[in-house]
Amino acid sequence: MLQFYKPNPSSKGSACSFWVDAKGSIMSSQIKQHSWDDKAKKGSFSQNKDNPNGKVMVKFSANEAAGIINAIQRNSSFSAYHQSSKQVVQISFEGYWKKRKEGDEWVKVGDQLGFSYRITWQPKDDSTNKNTVVIGLDWSESKLLELYLQESLRKTFDFKEMDYKPQNKQFKKETNNEPQKVTVPDDDEDLEW
Repeated sequence: MLQFYKPNPSSKGSACSFWVDAKGSIMSSQIKQHSWDDKAKKGSFSQNKDNPNGKVMVKFSANEAAGIINAIQRNSSFSAYHQSSKQVVQISFEGYWKKRKEGDEWVKVGDQLGFSYRITWQPKDDSTNKNTVVIGLDWSESKLLELYLQESLRKTFDFKEMDYKPQNKQFKKETNNEPQKVTVPDDDEDLEW
């Protein structure tokens, strides 16, 4: 599991996790910060763990995980849209900068700091109840996420049940100690390239 924890004194922080579940799916969750303890200099998230407006979980396809890896490697962006019978989820992974407000607009200031990972979700039957949680990842954290997603994809590619489980009859048949029969053409002209 890979976790990022970003509380702040204004209680507008967030935390997120990435993991591979028991079925081999790449998962992510984000949770909004609930409060800040100024004495301990610590943010609290636990009050939002069961709050549908404070926490969201998504399952990434292999293609979506590769999209985030690609965005980090190319310093580009990635977005996805998920819809279920209960909710609509929009995912965004893109560069972030410090910004300042000039008039009615926010203007980027200085160099890019890394990437922002944003999830916006709302119940399908209530478009007025829109929630967003975002976390900023610096360059090192972004690289760590890239490596984690690469390894997670490798785990999903670990060639499923048929290839590795010894109880599988096909596996046993292919791995017995008898030599395998291989047909080799008489010359290279019979090969199709």
